[in-house]
Amino acid sequence: MADAARAVHPPCHVVALPYPGRGHVNAMLSLCRLLAARGVATTVILTEEWVGLVGAAEPPLPELVNLTAIPNVIPSEHGRAADLPGFADAVNTRMEAPVERLLEEMLPTPDMAVVVVVADFLLRWAVPMALRRGVKACTFCPFSATNFAALYHFERLMAGSSLAVDDPMWDQPIPGHTCLTMREFQPILCGEASRGRFMAGVRSARAGQCVLFSSFYELEAGVMDSLVSEEPSSPRMYSIGPCIPYTTLEEAPRGEHSYWAWLDTQPAGSVLYVSLGSFHSLPPSQLAELDMGLVTSRVKFLWALHDQAQSQVRPLLGGNGDGVLVSWCDQLKVPCHPSVGGFLTHCGMNSVLEAVFAGVPMLTLPIYRYGPAYHQPPDRRRVEDWVQP
Repeated sequence: MADAARAVHPPCHVVALPYPGRGHVNAMLSLCRLLAARGVATTVILTEEWVGLVGAAEPPLPELVNLTAIPNVIPSEHGRAADLPGFADAVNTRMEAPVERLLEEMLPTPDMAVVVVVADFLLRWAVPMALRRGVKACTFCPFSATNFAALYHFERLMAGSSLAVDDPMWDQPIPGHTCLTMREFQPILCGEASRGRFMAGVRSARAGQCVLFSSFYELEAGVMDSLVSEEPSSPRMYSIGPCIPYTTLEEAPRGEHSYWAWLDTQPAGSVLYVSLGSFHSLPPSQLAELDMGLVTSRVKFLWALHDQAQSQVRPLLGGNGDGVLVSWCDQLKVPCHPSVGGFLTHCGMNSVLEAVFAGVPMLTLPIYRYGPAYHQPPDRRRVEDWVQP
């Protein structure tokens, strides 16, 4: 009887296509965790390198989330910072063919029907590919709805503009937002090449069934209302977050982490958590300045910093017992720890959502203004808006 019902109503199956970058992959995996909690199976397609990186991370993924690999057709994650535009072009020229072959193999599977492809906004080929195969497709935005709205409305708001730096049309507000203007996005929309990449993402999003945001409605109510009120021909817009791994908070950390024992010994609200993302970093001079500021402030801090940068700051720390350096930590569990009273962040969307979820105030330090991480300065402005009297 169960087999017959399964044949008539095969399990809901989503194919997830994240952009191969840490923040994008983490947000997509959080979405997959939320789907798994509702009985939805997902297949996440990544490169072989990224399957290894995700498989070694913690906490482990639910059984309903399956990782499937394509060959390493793009530059390694460990060297992509040397040529970000080249990396983005490789992602959007070399990944489509192997992903489409894999999707074609999955479509005839009778007991696990693919009902929708959910693709990162930066994979501008993914939605057209899915539609070409007769599969519904949605765009996933691991950045704010506000940032998406600026890109989505760009051609309408800036119609007739010269796009010169001093053009007053850049001062138009983002629809649904009272403080942010198009000028915040000028660095990525003035250049023809970067503008073309983002506008291709917008066209892809318009072609799909809907757009999903990792944010949540209450955080960006005005912008979401503006997007939802678009003409009927537009894709549906949904804020489905926060897309952070809050379903894993009750799970005990795997292995022994000395930083966790250290946090347990600190007074409530006394520790500043410092994390400027897993990819970009400050120039050595600014890194040293931040280091000296933390040391001289005598504030207790837990600083998540990759190994290469740690070698630059450890000599400055000296014997200071107020600070702890780690190359990795559980980014959500740490802000939720009672000893943590603040979060110094680069304003990546995942970090902002985690700080909001944990209820800790943020010190904002955007470190990247151009390219894929263009959203950091606008996110900083939004954080500042929340604390205005």
